[in-house]
Amino acid sequence: MLRLAALFILISSNLFGQFAPMEEHVPLTNIFIPEGFDNNDIVEIIVEGYTPSLCHYEPKINVKIENKMIYLSAISQYKAQSDCIKSMVPFQKVVKIAKDLEAGIYTIMIEDFFNLKTKKVITSQFRLKVKNSRSSTHDEKIYANIEYIIPRSSNSIDLIGYHPSSCYKKDKVQIKKISNTIVILPQLKIEKYAKCWPPKMVPFKYSIDIPQEYLSEEKILIHIRKMSGKSINYIFDSTLFNLSI
Repeated sequence: MLRLAALFILISSNLFGQFAPMEEHVPLTNIFIPEGFDNNDIVEIIVEGYTPSLCHYEPKINVKIENKMIYLSAISQYKAQSDCIKSMVPFQKVVKIAKDLEAGIYTIMIEDFFNLKTKKVITSQFRLKVKNSRSSTHDEKIYANIEYIIPRSSNSIDLIGYHPSSCYKKDKVQIKKISNTIVILPQLKIEKYAKCWPPKMVPFKYSIDIPQEYLSEEKILIHIRKMSGKSINYIFDSTLFNLSI
């Protein structure tokens, strides 16, 4: 009986070892770093990459901060099976770097960065700037509560969301391009003598046109600041205007 039990344990451990998920580094192929972060913001960036087979799970992005260095790595679990289909499976991830990051210039270091032009994995560095805030709130301006966007044409989009009170009115929508990122700042103002309490959900739609010269890059990030201090981020191919979260 003891010999049968020991044999069962041995077989079970071998099977578990054969199909237990393993881990490996997978390369990143692109990075989008919005500008305008203050030291009381939630600093987020967006990365793209791929896994090498259909047996790999979507990776976890590890973040390590040492002084003014930020190290990023993508770790994917996979099942070591002989029937895995080898195929590049793309992924996109919003990566939270930190909240209330100290002001200064940071270097983002990625060791496994796959250069799509040279087809080589290299170590790459990128710059992140965090400014001192002039306000005690997470943003110096009040931004609209954008829920999602809808493309209308090759360079026109609708910003859809709701105001938490009827006292908020549209002020202006700033659009600026920084590197491969289009930053949209939908600013609000509080109507004079208006009361913001009790709360009332007021839906809105802002239609905006993006300058055509901003769409010269093949892939562009649309980074939209929200009332909560967070952001909505969309990556799209400017030649097809095919948006993806």
